[in-house]
Amino acid sequence: MRKKITKPPQRVQPVSPRKFNNLQSPGVPVQYDTVYGYFSRRFPDVFDGLDDPITYLGNDIEALVIRSFDMGRICKIVEAPKH
Repeated sequence: MRKKITKPPQRVQPVSPRKFNNLQSPGVPVQYDTVYGYFSRRFPDVFDGLDDPITYLGNDIEALVIRSFDMGRICKIVEAPKH
């Protein structure tokens, strides 16, 4: 016999990009973004599930720069985020 559910399941609150403002670099040129800024604004839930997001994403930066150049994109150096 099945148990009757007495209360509805709780909804998971979405992660706010504001939670990761410290990962967003100041002075990024228009139409550019950093790896950390991009993920903190568009996919903040990625950071919420990582113990060390700086190291985790930092390992991929070199590969992302190479891929960007291969696609004909220009990469710019900007000030590091506060974090």
